[in-house]
Amino acid sequence: MKLLSLKKAGIIALASLLGVGGAGVAASAANAATVGSSVVSFEAYDLEFSATSHDGSTIAYSSYDGYEIILLDVATGTTQVVTDSGSDLYYPGQVVFSPDDSTLYVANYAQGAGNIVVIDVASAAVVDVLTSADLAGPWTMAMSSDGNYLYIGDYSNDTFVTYNLTSDATVSRNSLDYPYAMFVSADGNTVYSLDYSGQIDVIDVSDPAAPVVSDSWTDLSGDFYGACVDSAVTTMYVPDNSSTALYAVSLTDGSIVTENQATNPDSLSQYSCAVSPDDSAVFVSDNDFGSQNSYGDPVTQAGIVTEYNASTLAQVKQHDFSGVAYTQMINFVDSCDAYVAGYYGNAQKLTLDTGDCASLPDTGASQALVITLASVGGGLVVLGVIAMVLVRRRQKA
Repeated sequence: MKLLSLKKAGIIALASLLGVGGAGVAASAANAATVGSSVVSFEAYDLEFSATSHDGSTIAYSSYDGYEIILLDVATGTTQVVTDSGSDLYYPGQVVFSPDDSTLYVANYAQGAGNIVVIDVASAAVVDVLTSADLAGPWTMAMSSDGNYLYIGDYSNDTFVTYNLTSDATVSRNSLDYPYAMFVSADGNTVYSLDYSGQIDVIDVSDPAAPVVSDSWTDLSGDFYGACVDSAVTTMYVPDNSSTALYAVSLTDGSIVTENQATNPDSLSQYSCAVSPDDSAVFVSDNDFGSQNSYGDPVTQAGIVTEYNASTLAQVKQHDFSGVAYTQMINFVDSCDAYVAGYYGNAQKLTLDTGDCASLPDTGASQALVITLASVGGGLVVLGVIAMVLVRRRQKA
Protein backbone atom coordinates (compact mmCIF):
# COMPACT_ATOMS: atom_id res chain seq x y z
CA MET A 1 0.00 0.00 0.00
CA LYS A 2 1.26 3.42 -0.91
CA LEU A 3 0.88 6.39 1.34
CA LEU A 4 -1.17 9.25 0.03
CA SER A 5 0.51 12.26 -1.52
CA LEU A 6 -0.10 15.81 -0.35
CA LYS A 7 -2.78 17.69 -2.29
CA LYS A 8 -2.92 21.42 -2.60
CA ALA A 9 -5.72 23.04 -0.67
CA GLY A 10 -7.36 26.39 -1.28
CA ILE A 11 -7.34 28.60 1.80
CA ILE A 12 -7.44 28.28 5.60
CA ALA A 13 -10.92 28.02 7.08
CA LEU A 14 -11.87 28.06 10.71
CA ALA A 15 -15.03 28.00 12.80
CA SER A 16 -16.47 29.33 16.02
CA LEU A 17 -15.74 26.94 18.87
CA LEU A 18 -19.01 28.13 20.40
CA GLY A 19 -21.01 26.51 17.63
CA VAL A 20 -21.39 29.39 15.16
CA GLY A 21 -20.00 28.20 11.83
CA GLY A 22 -18.14 30.51 9.48
CA ALA A 23 -16.82 32.93 12.06
CA GLY A 24 -15.59 36.15 10.57
CA VAL A 25 -12.02 37.42 10.65
CA ALA A 26 -11.31 39.54 13.68
CA ALA A 27 -9.87 42.97 13.02
CA SER A 28 -8.20 43.32 16.38
CA ALA A 29 -4.91 41.58 17.14
CA ALA A 30 -4.11 43.23 20.46
CA ASN A 31 -3.20 39.94 22.15
CA ALA A 32 -1.60 38.26 19.17
CA ALA A 33 1.68 36.42 19.40
CA THR A 34 4.82 38.01 17.95
CA VAL A 35 7.54 36.58 15.73
CA GLY A 36 11.19 36.95 16.71
CA SER A 37 13.53 38.65 14.28
CA SER A 38 16.40 36.16 14.40
CA VAL A 39 16.36 32.83 12.59
CA VAL A 40 17.67 29.57 13.98
CA SER A 41 19.45 28.10 10.97
CA PHE A 42 19.66 24.38 10.30
CA GLU A 43 19.30 22.14 7.29
CA ALA A 44 16.77 19.36 7.06
CA TYR A 45 14.99 17.40 4.39
CA ASP A 46 11.33 16.74 5.05
CA LEU A 47 10.71 17.20 8.76
CA GLU A 48 7.99 14.80 9.81
CA PHE A 49 7.62 14.43 13.60
CA SER A 50 9.15 15.67 16.80
CA ALA A 51 8.93 15.18 20.56
CA THR A 52 10.01 17.16 23.60
CA SER A 53 11.55 15.35 26.56
CA HIS A 54 9.51 15.44 29.74
CA ASP A 55 12.06 17.62 31.51
CA GLY A 56 12.11 20.03 28.57
CA SER A 57 15.86 19.69 28.05
CA THR A 58 15.87 17.90 24.68
CA ILE A 59 13.87 18.10 21.50
CA ALA A 60 14.06 15.30 18.96
CA TYR A 61 12.75 15.36 15.42
CA SER A 62 12.80 13.05 12.46
CA SER A 63 13.97 13.95 8.97
CA TYR A 64 12.18 11.49 6.72
CA ASP A 65 14.16 11.92 3.52
CA GLY A 66 17.34 12.71 5.44
CA TYR A 67 17.36 9.30 7.16
CA GLU A 68 18.29 10.93 10.44
CA ILE A 69 17.15 11.98 13.89
CA ILE A 70 18.21 15.34 15.31
CA LEU A 71 18.64 15.81 19.06
CA LEU A 72 18.60 19.41 20.27
CA ASP A 73 20.01 20.39 23.65
CA VAL A 74 17.69 23.25 24.60
CA ALA A 75 20.03 24.81 27.17
CA THR A 76 23.01 25.08 24.83
CA GLY A 77 21.27 25.34 21.48
CA THR A 78 23.51 22.61 20.07
CA THR A 79 22.44 19.57 18.08
CA GLN A 80 23.56 16.00 17.61
CA VAL A 81 22.62 14.02 14.52
CA VAL A 82 21.83 10.32 14.67
CA THR A 83 22.43 9.08 11.15
CA ASP A 84 21.84 6.06 8.96
CA SER A 85 25.37 4.67 9.11
CA GLY A 86 24.19 1.08 9.70
CA SER A 87 20.97 1.44 7.72
CA ASP A 88 19.17 1.50 11.05
CA LEU A 89 17.20 4.61 10.16
CA TYR A 90 15.25 4.45 6.92
CA TYR A 91 12.38 6.90 6.50
CA PRO A 92 11.90 7.60 10.22
CA GLY A 93 8.51 8.67 11.51
CA GLN A 94 7.26 9.42 15.01
CA VAL A 95 9.70 9.78 17.91
CA VAL A 96 8.80 9.15 21.58
CA PHE A 97 10.87 9.68 24.73
CA SER A 98 10.94 7.15 27.56
CA PRO A 99 9.54 8.47 30.88
CA ASP A 100 13.04 9.13 32.23
CA ASP A 101 14.11 10.81 28.93
CA SER A 102 17.16 8.56 28.60
CA THR A 103 15.86 6.70 25.55
CA LEU A 104 14.21 7.72 22.31
CA TYR A 105 12.06 5.31 20.31
CA VAL A 106 11.65 5.89 16.57
CA ALA A 107 8.89 4.46 14.39
CA ASN A 108 11.06 3.44 11.46
CA TYR A 109 8.77 3.18 8.44
CA ALA A 110 11.38 1.61 6.13
CA GLN A 111 8.84 1.14 3.32
CA GLY A 112 7.33 -2.21 4.23
CA ALA A 113 10.18 -3.56 6.34
CA GLY A 114 9.67 -1.41 9.40
CA ASN A 115 10.87 -1.68 12.97
CA ILE A 116 11.39 0.46 16.07
CA VAL A 117 14.83 2.03 16.40
CA VAL A 118 16.07 2.68 19.94
CA ILE A 119 18.41 5.63 20.52
CA ASP A 120 20.42 6.40 23.65
CA VAL A 121 19.90 10.13 24.13
CA ALA A 122 23.14 10.82 26.04
CA SER A 123 25.37 9.30 23.36
CA ALA A 124 23.08 10.10 20.40
CA ALA A 125 23.59 6.57 19.10
CA VAL A 126 21.40 3.71 17.98
CA VAL A 127 21.59 1.00 20.65
CA ASP A 128 18.88 -1.43 19.57
CA VAL A 129 16.34 -2.24 16.86
CA LEU A 130 13.01 -3.80 17.87
CA THR A 131 11.58 -6.11 15.23
CA SER A 132 8.40 -8.12 14.97
CA ALA A 133 6.42 -9.94 12.31
CA ASP A 134 3.55 -7.62 13.28
CA LEU A 135 5.47 -4.56 12.11
CA ALA A 136 5.70 -3.66 8.43
CA GLY A 137 5.54 0.12 8.28
CA PRO A 138 5.21 1.78 11.70
CA TRP A 139 4.53 5.48 11.31
CA THR A 140 2.86 7.05 14.31
CA MET A 141 3.38 6.05 17.91
CA ALA A 142 2.65 6.83 21.57
CA MET A 143 3.68 5.40 24.92
CA SER A 144 1.72 4.07 27.88
CA SER A 145 1.71 6.13 31.08
CA ASP A 146 3.97 3.65 32.87
CA GLY A 147 6.45 3.51 29.99
CA ASN A 148 6.09 -0.24 29.54
CA TYR A 149 4.19 -0.27 26.23
CA LEU A 150 4.50 1.40 22.87
CA TYR A 151 1.29 1.98 20.94
CA ILE A 152 2.16 1.83 17.26
CA GLY A 153 0.14 2.82 14.23
CA ASP A 154 1.42 0.64 11.39
CA TYR A 155 0.52 2.28 8.10
CA SER A 156 1.60 -0.58 5.85
CA ASN A 157 -0.47 -3.18 7.71
CA ASP A 158 -3.37 -0.88 8.69
CA THR A 159 -2.99 -2.01 12.28
CA PHE A 160 -2.66 -0.81 15.85
CA VAL A 161 0.17 -2.77 17.44
CA THR A 162 1.03 -2.89 21.14
CA TYR A 163 4.70 -3.58 21.92
CA ASN A 164 5.67 -4.67 25.44
CA LEU A 165 9.06 -3.10 26.16
CA THR A 166 9.54 -5.29 29.22
CA SER A 167 9.15 -8.59 27.42
CA ASP A 168 10.49 -7.18 24.12
CA ALA A 169 7.62 -8.49 22.02
CA THR A 170 4.35 -7.41 20.45
CA VAL A 171 1.38 -8.51 22.53
CA SER A 172 -1.62 -7.48 20.45
CA ARG A 173 -2.71 -6.33 17.03
CA ASN A 174 -5.93 -4.60 15.96
CA SER A 175 -7.17 -3.47 12.56
CA LEU A 176 -6.84 0.27 12.10
CA ASP A 177 -7.10 2.16 8.80
CA TYR A 178 -4.36 4.54 7.68
CA PRO A 179 -3.09 5.76 11.08
CA TYR A 180 -1.60 9.24 10.68
CA ALA A 181 -1.73 10.89 14.11
CA MET A 182 -2.05 9.48 17.60
CA PHE A 183 -2.88 11.06 20.98
CA VAL A 184 -3.09 9.59 24.47
CA SER A 185 -5.74 10.73 26.95
CA ALA A 186 -4.67 12.51 30.12
CA ASP A 187 -5.50 9.47 32.26
CA GLY A 188 -3.59 7.16 29.92
CA ASN A 189 -6.55 4.83 29.35
CA THR A 190 -7.45 5.85 25.81
CA VAL A 191 -5.65 6.35 22.52
CA TYR A 192 -7.17 8.45 19.73
CA SER A 193 -5.95 7.70 16.21
CA LEU A 194 -6.70 9.99 13.24
CA ASP A 195 -6.51 8.59 9.72
CA TYR A 196 -6.00 10.37 6.39
CA SER A 197 -9.70 10.41 5.51
CA GLY A 198 -10.73 11.90 8.85
CA GLN A 199 -11.86 8.84 10.80
CA ILE A 200 -10.99 8.97 14.49
CA ASP A 201 -10.62 5.56 16.11
CA VAL A 202 -10.92 5.24 19.88
CA ILE A 203 -8.79 2.50 21.46
CA ASP A 204 -9.35 1.45 25.05
CA VAL A 205 -5.90 0.71 26.48
CA SER A 206 -6.89 0.44 30.15
CA ASP A 207 -5.38 -3.03 29.78
CA PRO A 208 -2.39 -2.23 27.55
CA ALA A 209 -1.81 -5.89 26.77
CA ALA A 210 -5.32 -6.26 25.37
CA PRO A 211 -6.45 -3.00 23.72
CA VAL A 212 -9.92 -2.77 22.22
CA VAL A 213 -11.07 -0.47 19.42
CA SER A 214 -14.16 0.76 21.23
CA ASP A 215 -15.48 3.32 18.76
CA SER A 216 -14.88 4.91 15.36
CA TRP A 217 -16.03 8.43 14.51
CA THR A 218 -16.51 9.13 10.82
CA ASP A 219 -18.18 12.55 10.62
CA LEU A 220 -15.13 14.33 9.18
CA SER A 221 -14.73 14.59 5.43
CA GLY A 222 -11.58 15.71 3.66
CA ASP A 223 -7.84 15.09 3.54
CA PHE A 224 -6.00 15.28 6.86
CA TYR A 225 -2.28 15.37 7.53
CA GLY A 226 -2.21 16.72 11.05
CA ALA A 227 -4.17 17.50 14.19
CA CYS A 228 -3.68 18.94 17.64
CA VAL A 229 -5.39 18.66 21.01
CA ASP A 230 -5.98 20.90 24.01
CA SER A 231 -4.07 20.36 27.24
CA ALA A 232 -6.76 18.19 28.79
CA VAL A 233 -7.08 16.11 25.62
CA THR A 234 -10.81 16.77 25.44
CA THR A 235 -10.92 18.49 22.04
CA MET A 236 -9.10 17.63 18.82
CA TYR A 237 -8.57 20.37 16.24
CA VAL A 238 -8.28 18.97 12.72
CA PRO A 239 -7.42 21.22 9.75
CA ASP A 240 -8.63 19.88 6.41
CA ASN A 241 -6.06 20.15 3.67
CA SER A 242 -8.56 19.89 0.83
CA SER A 243 -11.47 22.08 1.92
CA THR A 244 -9.70 24.60 4.19
CA ALA A 245 -12.01 23.87 7.12
CA LEU A 246 -10.91 23.41 10.70
CA TYR A 247 -12.96 20.97 12.75
CA ALA A 248 -13.16 21.03 16.53
CA VAL A 249 -14.06 17.49 17.60
CA SER A 250 -15.19 16.45 21.06
CA LEU A 251 -13.10 13.56 22.34
CA THR A 252 -15.98 12.58 24.60
CA ASP A 253 -18.37 11.47 21.89
CA GLY A 254 -16.76 12.34 18.55
CA SER A 255 -19.24 15.08 17.74
CA ILE A 256 -18.09 18.05 15.70
CA VAL A 257 -18.24 20.95 18.11
CA THR A 258 -18.03 23.35 15.20
CA GLU A 259 -16.37 23.97 11.88
CA ASN A 260 -15.48 27.18 10.10
CA GLN A 261 -15.68 27.57 6.35
CA ALA A 262 -14.45 31.17 6.34
CA THR A 263 -11.34 31.59 4.24
CA ASN A 264 -7.90 33.08 4.52
CA PRO A 265 -6.75 34.18 1.04
CA ASP A 266 -3.07 33.72 1.85
CA SER A 267 -3.38 30.10 2.91
CA LEU A 268 -2.87 27.40 0.31
CA SER A 269 -2.39 24.14 2.17
CA GLN A 270 -3.22 23.72 5.85
CA TYR A 271 -0.86 21.17 7.24
CA SER A 272 -0.59 21.00 11.00
CA CYS A 273 -1.69 22.85 14.10
CA ALA A 274 -0.79 23.43 17.74
CA VAL A 275 -2.77 24.65 20.72
CA SER A 276 -1.07 27.10 23.07
CA PRO A 277 -0.23 25.65 26.51
CA ASP A 278 -2.89 27.83 28.15
CA ASP A 279 -5.46 26.65 25.55
CA SER A 280 -6.17 30.25 24.50
CA ALA A 281 -5.05 30.01 20.87
CA VAL A 282 -4.81 27.61 17.96
CA PHE A 283 -2.01 28.01 15.40
CA VAL A 284 -2.25 26.52 11.90
CA SER A 285 0.71 26.04 9.57
CA ASP A 286 0.71 26.17 5.77
CA ASN A 287 3.26 24.09 3.94
CA ASP A 288 2.66 25.46 0.44
CA PHE A 289 3.36 29.10 1.22
CA GLY A 290 6.83 30.60 0.85
CA SER A 291 9.78 30.08 -1.43
CA GLN A 292 12.92 28.00 -0.89
CA ASN A 293 14.41 25.80 -3.58
CA SER A 294 15.92 23.11 -1.37
CA TYR A 295 17.41 22.46 2.04
CA GLY A 296 20.29 24.80 2.81
CA ASP A 297 19.09 27.35 0.25
CA PRO A 298 18.00 30.84 1.32
CA VAL A 299 14.35 31.57 2.04
CA THR A 300 13.18 34.05 -0.58
CA GLN A 301 9.56 34.29 0.52
CA ALA A 302 8.24 34.05 4.06
CA GLY A 303 6.09 31.20 5.24
CA ILE A 304 2.99 31.79 7.34
CA VAL A 305 1.21 30.56 10.45
CA THR A 306 -2.28 31.78 11.27
CA GLU A 307 -3.37 32.34 14.87
CA TYR A 308 -6.97 31.88 16.00
CA ASN A 309 -8.76 32.55 19.26
CA ALA A 310 -9.44 29.08 20.71
CA SER A 311 -12.74 30.14 22.26
CA THR A 312 -14.27 31.69 19.15
CA LEU A 313 -11.95 30.53 16.38
CA ALA A 314 -11.94 34.08 15.06
CA GLN A 315 -8.71 34.90 13.27
CA VAL A 316 -6.36 36.91 15.47
CA LYS A 317 -3.38 37.38 13.20
CA GLN A 318 -1.40 35.92 10.34
CA HIS A 319 2.26 35.58 11.27
CA ASP A 320 4.97 35.89 8.63
CA PHE A 321 8.23 33.99 9.09
CA SER A 322 10.95 35.59 7.00
CA GLY A 323 13.41 32.77 7.69
CA VAL A 324 11.06 29.82 7.26
CA ALA A 325 9.32 28.69 4.08
CA TYR A 326 6.62 26.02 3.86
CA THR A 327 5.79 26.02 7.56
CA GLN A 328 5.06 22.57 8.92
CA MET A 329 6.09 22.25 12.56
CA ILE A 330 4.92 24.28 15.56
CA ASN A 331 6.54 23.38 18.87
CA PHE A 332 5.72 25.04 22.17
CA VAL A 333 8.70 24.78 24.47
CA ASP A 334 7.43 26.65 27.54
CA SER A 335 4.37 28.56 28.68
CA CYS A 336 4.57 31.13 25.90
CA ASP A 337 7.37 30.35 23.45
CA ALA A 338 7.06 28.22 20.35
CA TYR A 339 9.31 27.64 17.37
CA VAL A 340 8.01 27.26 13.84
CA ALA A 341 10.06 25.18 11.41
CA GLY A 342 9.70 24.46 7.71
CA TYR A 343 9.95 21.54 5.36
CA TYR A 344 13.63 22.24 4.67
CA GLY A 345 14.52 23.37 8.17
CA ASN A 346 15.15 26.75 9.82
CA ALA A 347 13.11 27.92 12.80
CA GLN A 348 11.83 31.21 14.17
CA LYS A 349 10.46 31.94 17.60
CA LEU A 350 6.80 32.71 18.18
CA THR A 351 5.99 34.26 21.56
CA LEU A 352 2.57 34.54 23.17
CA ASP A 353 1.60 37.86 24.75
CA THR A 354 1.43 36.56 28.31
CA GLY A 355 4.13 38.71 29.90
CA ASP A 356 5.36 35.75 31.93
CA CYS A 357 7.60 33.18 30.31
CA ALA A 358 11.18 32.02 30.35
CA SER A 359 12.64 32.28 26.86
CA LEU A 360 15.13 29.87 25.37
CA PRO A 361 18.48 31.27 24.22
CA ASP A 362 17.96 32.82 20.81
CA THR A 363 21.18 31.73 19.17
CA GLY A 364 22.17 31.27 15.57
CA ALA A 365 23.54 27.82 16.23
CA SER A 366 22.35 24.82 14.28
CA GLN A 367 19.24 23.86 16.14
CA ALA A 368 15.66 22.88 15.43
CA LEU A 369 12.69 23.47 17.64
CA VAL A 370 9.68 21.84 16.10
CA ILE A 371 6.27 20.40 16.84
CA THR A 372 4.89 19.04 20.14
CA LEU A 373 3.62 20.27 23.41
CA ALA A 374 5.11 18.96 26.61
CA SER A 375 3.39 16.24 28.63
CA VAL A 376 0.32 17.41 30.51
CA GLY A 377 -0.73 16.84 34.12
CA GLY A 378 -0.04 13.51 35.74
CA GLY A 379 -0.41 11.42 32.60
CA LEU A 380 2.11 10.98 29.87
CA VAL A 381 0.35 12.72 27.01
CA VAL A 382 1.76 12.55 23.56
CA LEU A 383 0.79 15.81 21.90
CA GLY A 384 1.54 17.54 18.71
CA VAL A 385 2.02 14.29 16.87
CA ILE A 386 1.65 15.39 13.35
CA ALA A 387 1.06 12.84 10.68
CA MET A 388 2.87 13.83 7.52
CA VAL A 389 2.98 12.62 3.95
CA LEU A 390 5.00 9.55 3.01
CA VAL A 391 4.77 9.50 -0.75
CA ARG A 392 7.16 12.35 -1.28
CA ARG A 393 5.87 15.66 -2.41
CA ARG A 394 7.37 17.43 -5.38
CA GLN A 395 10.50 19.43 -4.71
CA LYS A 396 9.59 22.87 -3.49
CA ALA A 397 10.32 25.51 -6.07
